[in-house]
Amino acid sequence: MKAILARQYNGSYSLLRYEPISEKVAGTDHNDIYVKPGDPIGFRNMCAVSVAAILSVPSAPLTEAGETMKIEIFAIQAGKVTPELRRMILKAQQG
Repeated sequence: MKAILARQYNGSYSLLRYEPISEKVAGTDHNDIYVKPGDPIGFRNMCAVSVAAILSVPSAPLTEAGETMKIEIFAIQAGKVTPELRRMILKAQQG
């Protein structure tokens, strides 16, 4: 599934299917990103360690608030992952 990784103002990350909404936070001088209604993924407040693990990289790649990155993700039920599929995924993650 095509997805979007976005850096929130607080330093956390969001994983979204649709481009985030960027709006000024009431009573502040900064913008933050928000999940569009109906987004089928809509994860917010992910830590940098979890983002790095999902992307199989040493550290989370986004540094600026509001910055986004297009990614592709997939999820498979744990019981349906065969040893061969697991080897293929690990090989793909290594480059």
